[in-house]
Amino acid sequence: MASLKFPLSVAEKHQALFVKPLSAGELSAWGRTYQEAGQPYDALEFFQAAMDRQAIAALGEKAVDGADLVLFLNACRVLGSDPEPAKLQSLRQRALAAGLESVARRVSTLLAPQT
Repeated sequence: MASLKFPLSVAEKHQALFVKPLSAGELSAWGRTYQEAGQPYDALEFFQAAMDRQAIAALGEKAVDGADLVLFLNACRVLGSDPEPAKLQSLRQRALAAGLESVARRVSTLLAPQT
């Protein structure tokens, strides 16, 4: 099992995000650090705090490529946008290719017309 890398302790992360917030540039830098460490959800928190829309959108694209529906939907929520059907369809295809049938089914329900 690969060891997980967490650049900051939970207390340090809380401090940086909520108690004594860092500058937008510092927050984005921490977001990139977490992303490089394979922690995209933590990265999203830092990008959100920095209001780094470009980094959030890029993370959303990586979520589509990786068939990570939760991360994609969270990125859309943070950006204040509805998930694009074409991106959902791409995510669905990648989920099917990866054998993630439950993810593909969930995407299908999101793509189904609402009545």
